[in-house]
Amino acid sequence: MRRRLFEAFALLCAVLAWAPSEALAQTKEFKGVIRGDLFLNIPGNAVANVTGDPRYPSNATETRFLKFFEFPAGADDGSPPPGNIWESYGARLWGFITPKDTAEYVFFIASDDNGELWLSTDDKEASKKLIAAEPQWNGIRAWVATSRRPGCPDSGGTKCENRSDPVKLEANKKYFIEAIFKEGLGGDNLAVTWIKKGDPDPEAGAAPLTGDILSAVADTTLKITVDPQPSTRDAGTTAKFSVNHNSIGPDSPITYQWKKNGSNIAGATSQELTLANVAVADNGAKITVTVSAGGQNVTSKEALLTVLAVGPPILTPGFVRFDAYTGITGNPVQNLLDDPKYPGSPDETAYLSSFNSREAFPDDSHEAYGARISGLFSPPETGQYEFFTRSDDASQLFLSTDDKEANLQQIAEETGCCGAFEETGATETSAPIALQAGKRYFIQLLYKEGTGGDWAMVAFRKVGDTAAAATLQPISGAFLGAMIPSKG
Repeated sequence: MRRRLFEAFALLCAVLAWAPSEALAQTKEFKGVIRGDLFLNIPGNAVANVTGDPRYPSNATETRFLKFFEFPAGADDGSPPPGNIWESYGARLWGFITPKDTAEYVFFIASDDNGELWLSTDDKEASKKLIAAEPQWNGIRAWVATSRRPGCPDSGGTKCENRSDPVKLEANKKYFIEAIFKEGLGGDNLAVTWIKKGDPDPEAGAAPLTGDILSAVADTTLKITVDPQPSTRDAGTTAKFSVNHNSIGPDSPITYQWKKNGSNIAGATSQELTLANVAVADNGAKITVTVSAGGQNVTSKEALLTVLAVGPPILTPGFVRFDAYTGITGNPVQNLLDDPKYPGSPDETAYLSSFNSREAFPDDSHEAYGARISGLFSPPETGQYEFFTRSDDASQLFLSTDDKEANLQQIAEETGCCGAFEETGATETSAPIALQAGKRYFIQLLYKEGTGGDWAMVAFRKVGDTAAAATLQPISGAFLGAMIPSKG
């Protein structure tokens, strides 16, 4: 008995001794950079919208390593970055700061929109404390601006909330540091700098903290975070696939190799795959991509390519049509309507098995375009129904009194972007509409993508159904139909 207990104890000690080194082997510290984790497609302006997102902090949409404590990144010479690249996202810049001198330091944060700056007493995240915040928004590197900072002396306060109290730091000691900001619409920027206590305040536009005192860690295990999605296309059109993955560090370039049915596609070595002029012979092809970095290779799940032969269009249950019109800037739907390509000359056409544009264009895969999703809706039973739209960016939802496109009427609208399905009374939600079972109604959604995230969805709910709007799913193919070219 004693021998068994001793052997069990020895085994436990061996496991405990092995586990920490195994865990540490999964991460690596990189000098000269701060880590930036981006979380796309989050509405609102508050930092809590980022930290409350279920993806935060472990499942970022994208990770970058930055030479300056600033996002978006500017040039390597420290010049200011662009000030409006995406909409409706959040970012967490985090890692370590190692001062060269022992001194008391005052930190500054500037962001658009809200931001928070956290600092630890050591290199442990658990010890971090909030030391400064951007209460509303300010411009790029606007360190000492008093606008939209109610705590500033010019606003009746005693100290601007975007600057910290003096913090004593020791030379060559590593401290955990973190800045989080939330971008709603318009400009977007986050930057952090410091001065030694008693030094002049930083001038507007002065550079943020630089890489010579920064470091960051990364998971060195390569992972695919978004697999290529299935694609349904007409013969003779273009099919596109894309992949997202984590970054295992700034010195690990990523390479790609796309495959069809297990064989390499010549020249297909980019993050996005474009297959022009797909043929009926490609129907059922299985598309994968192998991502490689740092001596690691990981292969995506299969994405099915469905190619429909072009013939006389017939009513096909289970789908709606997706038409995209590229090269159109701005966010308003009117920009799509004013484009000469609309409606007869889309750049891309696909068919969706639910009322969800992400089946055709994965989120944040395209910029500056408009799209039309259209088809026929059949209610499951006679009654009063509400319809819901949500999109990034603006959208307009239409429903006909019958199966004729000519009788479309606008029933709901998203004027901004990115929210959940809203309850009764919101502009994104229609008034109750009487519909008959067995009857088909033409339905159409127009949406406009500017920059950043891009998607659009429509849901429905019978009046009296107690399901919360935010829990509704896009309309499934069970209630949809589209005129799809038949086999020729």
